[in-house]
Amino acid sequence: MKPIIAIVGRPNVGKSTLFNRFVREKQAIVYDFPGLTRDRIYGEGTFDEIAFTVIDTGGIVFHEADEIRKNVFDQTRFAIEEADILIFLLDGKNGLHPLDQEIAVYLKKHNKKIFFVINKIDVKEYKIHESDFFSLGTQEFYSISAEHNKNIDELFEAIFKDYPRNKAVAEIKEATPIAFIGKPNVGKSSLINKIIKKERHIVHEKPGTTRDSTSSFFTYNKKQYQLVDTAGLRKRGKTKEAIDIYSAVRTLKAIDNASIVLFVFDSSTTPSTEDAKILHYIDQAGKGLIILFNKWDLVERETNTYRVFSDKIAENYTFVEYAPILFISAETGQRVYKIFDAIEKVAENRKQKLKTSALNDFLQSITRRKHHPAIQGKNIQLKYISQIKADPPIFQIMSNYPDLITESYKRYILNLLRKSFEFSGVPLHVIFKKS
Repeated sequence: MKPIIAIVGRPNVGKSTLFNRFVREKQAIVYDFPGLTRDRIYGEGTFDEIAFTVIDTGGIVFHEADEIRKNVFDQTRFAIEEADILIFLLDGKNGLHPLDQEIAVYLKKHNKKIFFVINKIDVKEYKIHESDFFSLGTQEFYSISAEHNKNIDELFEAIFKDYPRNKAVAEIKEATPIAFIGKPNVGKSSLINKIIKKERHIVHEKPGTTRDSTSSFFTYNKKQYQLVDTAGLRKRGKTKEAIDIYSAVRTLKAIDNASIVLFVFDSSTTPSTEDAKILHYIDQAGKGLIILFNKWDLVERETNTYRVFSDKIAENYTFVEYAPILFISAETGQRVYKIFDAIEKVAENRKQKLKTSALNDFLQSITRRKHHPAIQGKNIQLKYISQIKADPPIFQIMSNYPDLITESYKRYILNLLRKSFEFSGVPLHVIFKKS
């Protein structure tokens, strides 16, 4: 079983920077602003054939009256309870802080293996503070610079020295990444909490609580999924702060890394042009797409209410008409687990590979039904079709004049391709090439 490591400490001691060293990529937002990490952020990594899970946490601050800061502490407490190993990160640049004493006492109560790690030992002057930390009740410290990658391998060696090296253990099973995308306060975090039945993501009525993309792992029908919660996407005019811009970049990266995107709408609001831009990005990226209307329990329903909401998508976002739509409530749990039936179906559709013979029968049938009109006196022929890629599906059609094929005829082919084969929830792309 993979060890779980939680990185804990007071705010702004470099926890997220160290987390990024563990997962060997820039996954957590790193910015010189206390309290930036709010949720528990999970990462997977390996060291010397040992696979592990590492958790980045918000800074520990005791006796806070602010509700969000209390929730941050709850998230950290949950991480400590989950973990097998605790890394208590200290600030070697600024020296011992009274809060470090409180945190040390708190951590020792949990009877976990604790590594006392002094960060920001970048230059010799900072070493004068090291002796201050002996008052924490331990004689064994590890001095590092997470930012400059100094002594990180030595820390890894110490952490994993008692763990057996086993290639089979080190194989991290790939979980299907599912990105939850939408505006702030549409209920993405609440939805994930309902699915996993844990308060892993801070849920608060104030929009924009989630600043980073955070992951949870969930198993359904013996299949493992990585549920990626993202910061709510704001209008361009509202993303001036560096943190907001970085969060938006992380959201787009979450889409890029996902196999399937769940686009969450608040049923009480109207779809916007910003939503259209992100949906277009998802479509062009070839991601599986499911549209969720959350907070359905708050909607006054009549006979045609479902149709009215479905028509909103058809009218405003014609380019993603292929996406299945679910009406759910994260609050009550209404139809929440139907989401995974839809995910399984979309994943299956995204990976399917059609036989070339079936595709060419299809092409002959639709071209007989409707010939491409002559352009500039040239008779345009569509000679052959094949599927050159799955996951996502990409098709290639050979033609004598591919550059002259009209956009309307391309849409005709795509629409009938979708009707003839099962591609619900999956964008289709066709490349036209000269034969």
